[in-house]
Amino acid sequence: MIGPRTSGFAGLAAGLALAAMPALAQEAAPDLKPALGGEEEVPAPIIPRLTIAPETDEAAAAPRRRPRPENPWEPVGIEAGGFRLYPALTLAAVAASNPLRCNCPASEPALGLALTPALRLESDWVRHRLSAEAKFTTTVYDESAYDMTEGEAAANLRLDIRRATTLDLGASYARDQASLASSDAPANAIDYRTDHAIGAEVALAHDFGRFAARLRGGLSWNLFDDVALAGGGTEDNSDRAYLAPSLALRVTYTEPPAFKPYAEVALRPRHYFETHDRNGLRRSSSGYEVRLGSAWDGGPIWQGDLAAAYLRRDYDDPSLGSNAVFGLTGSLAWSPTELTRLVLGLETELTDSIGTTAAGSRRWSARLDGSHALRDNLALSAGLGVALERADGGGDVSYEASAALAWTMTPTLSWALTYDYLALDAADPARNYHDHRLGAALTLSR
Repeated sequence: MIGPRTSGFAGLAAGLALAAMPALAQEAAPDLKPALGGEEEVPAPIIPRLTIAPETDEAAAAPRRRPRPENPWEPVGIEAGGFRLYPALTLAAVAASNPLRCNCPASEPALGLALTPALRLESDWVRHRLSAEAKFTTTVYDESAYDMTEGEAAANLRLDIRRATTLDLGASYARDQASLASSDAPANAIDYRTDHAIGAEVALAHDFGRFAARLRGGLSWNLFDDVALAGGGTEDNSDRAYLAPSLALRVTYTEPPAFKPYAEVALRPRHYFETHDRNGLRRSSSGYEVRLGSAWDGGPIWQGDLAAAYLRRDYDDPSLGSNAVFGLTGSLAWSPTELTRLVLGLETELTDSIGTTAAGSRRWSARLDGSHALRDNLALSAGLGVALERADGGGDVSYEASAALAWTMTPTLSWALTYDYLALDAADPARNYHDHRLGAALTLSR
């Protein structure tokens, strides 16, 4: 049981009282003194009834839970006690010009089928909230060497401790398969490197009035599978596995109605399971982050959260020195009309390297996505992105573009046509590549 028993009974009593308030209608007492000739008629006093009338049928039938979505094209979900489940299954045909996404003769154009099961869960509670979502995609090509499986799952439980205090508990898992064009991929790799990230997080937030504070702590466990090499054998990546604890504090000034500036500081160390990596270096490090920014809530037109950030990482091995970067993080959404929406996303990151000449790299990325509803059930979307990654050995620039046309025929059936483009302009020309992908997908949902 999450809260005290007395708190639950008090909340139930308060809800019944609120539902019954419309029944406290006021009625006029009989006029005991009729108006005399020439006198102004005095209205009878209003005396409220002291008895509470039974709840009307309309009041009894009024929903006490969160309202259902009003969009008739959205999936209705499946009721399961105090939860609502939203299952979905997508089958897509895929054509890729460079499925391995590398500058290598092993990658040739291929056709494939992608299967994506997904499940979303939302609680239907008056107080507290639980949400969870999982989605994994398995793509099978006509050449088995190109097959891949990626996906992610996450769950979050929000506890409403007090009116101005909340506690969030979260857990997540992500599976990603790195491109053979990655700077850390061996030159003779013939398969993807599969990366796993398992995370847990707890956050406590409190609104003090003009200020709000959020204290967040987390732990991420990162694993990297071995990679198959040409001619036999594998690359052992056990020295890349690490734990990443984190602790962050954000303080926000909430007095302005739309413009809410904030400051955030964070500690993000990394502890590698193996003290020395394949090159005999100690990769464990201490990480620090400082962000100064603002959140915007300009109604339905402007929304976002942008910050200037400074990130720094100091390594245990003195020969690696430090790695630091300045940049922007966050997103900004603009909806000039109810049918059109543009979203700008910015990110600044530090990544570790397995090389001997650099501790890691600095990465800045930006992406602009737009969507427009041609009809209530027909939407067009497109996106453009660019990322710059710099290390002591030079810089890599990657580009991406996407477009999609989605038609929802019924709340349970929809289809989409998609196009994706990825390209890399690397410091080492041998790693350059580009990939075009076309897809046609059919989705069944509930």
